[in-house]
Amino acid sequence: MFKYKNKQFLVTRTEEGAFYFSKKGLTFQAGDTLEFRIYEKDGLDASPVKSKSFPITEATERVRIELLSGETDFGTPSNEPEEYWYEIKLNGNKTLVGYDDITGPKIFWLYPGGLDV
Repeated sequence: MFKYKNKQFLVTRTEEGAFYFSKKGLTFQAGDTLEFRIYEKDGLDASPVKSKSFPITEATERVRIELLSGETDFGTPSNEPEEYWYEIKLNGNKTLVGYDDITGPKIFWLYPGGLDV
């Protein structure tokens, strides 16, 4: 399962998926970079556990963000859903989606997935 719903990710460990990201009133320009970062819960003051950049090659109003199987396999495998926080930044210095005073952190739920032995 790979779902993006109400600014929350619901992802089974090792599942891959993609979604299109847009921000009202914003046109991404060639040379821009969108960065998707995942942090431990309460861990915005530490390095992300995952970070992936998406270079923009032409002007567009939406960017495809794709996470591959190996990119959703992080943290310690568990039999319970694990809560992580995420943010989306533009050019490394403008947070487009992240912690705010109205809704708090943006949640990335990592659901259990069986280990390959």
